[in-house]
Amino acid sequence: MPVHLPVSLNRWINLWELLDVLAFADSKMFRLHDGAAPVDLPVSHPASTGMWTHSAYWALPSVASVIGDVMRQDQAVRGQ
Repeated sequence: MPVHLPVSLNRWINLWELLDVLAFADSKMFRLHDGAAPVDLPVSHPASTGMWTHSAYWALPSVASVIGDVMRQDQAVRGQ
């Protein structure tokens, strides 16, 4: 059964990388307060980073772009 999250967490976009031993797709394990699943967005990077995978993909332009898109969407919703 998925874990239901509190109302204070009204949106979740989960960025994860397959080779990251600390990351996983959350959409099957969690539900937002309205019953929606978090959005799982896989990201990739060269496997040459080895065990540093957990932090290496944060430097990717594609990850920064996704974060920027989400922040702009949130601002538009709030009318800013």
